[in-house]
Amino acid sequence: MACDLTDPAIAKTYQEIISGSPTNWLLLGYNDTRDKISLYTSGEDGLEGLRDALTDEVLYGFVRLDGLDPPQNILVTYVSEQVSGSAPRRAPTPPSTSGNEEGEGPASAVPKAMTQQVEMSEDTVLTPPPEAERPVPTGPSPEEIEEERRREQQAREEAETLRKRKERQAKAEEEDRKRKEALKQRMLQAQKDARDGGAVQGYLTVQGQKNYLWQRRWYSLKDKSLSLYRSDVDLEPRTTLPLSKGALVNVTDADKEVLIPNSFKVELANDQAPWYFFADDLEAVKSDEEYGGK
Repeated sequence: MACDLTDPAIAKTYQEIISGSPTNWLLLGYNDTRDKISLYTSGEDGLEGLRDALTDEVLYGFVRLDGLDPPQNILVTYVSEQVSGSAPRRAPTPPSTSGNEEGEGPASAVPKAMTQQVEMSEDTVLTPPPEAERPVPTGPSPEEIEEERRREQQAREEAETLRKRKERQAKAEEEDRKRKEALKQRMLQAQKDARDGGAVQGYLTVQGQKNYLWQRRWYSLKDKSLSLYRSDVDLEPRTTLPLSKGALVNVTDADKEVLIPNSFKVELANDQAPWYFFADDLEAVKSDEEYGGK
């Protein structure tokens, strides 16, 4: 004959225990019936609380042992010595059984995670099962420690060697770059000296015949010609204006015409439109006009 576990309080309290809530034990009994089990009480104080709640009858307890890792659940059968000399009643139906023998009652009322079953009497002291023995970890041997130390030292030495090699390579590359840059500057200076020997030089802002925008140009006035460069490092001029006696028509002040200080106009024989220039200061204008007059 199966036990009747249809008391809804049993399932509710059981779910609280297995879900990890503060409630960690319950106590069941027949409550003066033949086969109907009811929830007597529950608590949050573990085995001690369960033991204090025992009475002189056949009882069943379910306890969660939180002190173990992982926590374990225990089903306890308790038979008081005051019960008349007879074998204890059968414990509640195992987890796979549902309801009573006619199949009535909810299956959810049956506990499903009872891992151990223990019989108790008044003289029994329930203690948690011993924790499984764990192997004592052993450290590496002296030979292994020495080998690890040797490998670490070797790795440090290799890293230091690689760092020094990279430093030497970077230093050599920097020195080579500086040598090439110095050679380039010397060659450029030699070309500029050959280009500008005996010339009047500086910056002018120019408005040409085909471009009415003002553009700043480096000029070199030499050998009766005016060469205009994009910058002072260019070796080839953008434009060269002939200033010989037959090619140059006139050089006149253009301040009032273009409304820019230090400006002048150059008219050439073969050009239909004049060239306009203005300098950063008046001295540059005087130099250009004096050169043109010669």
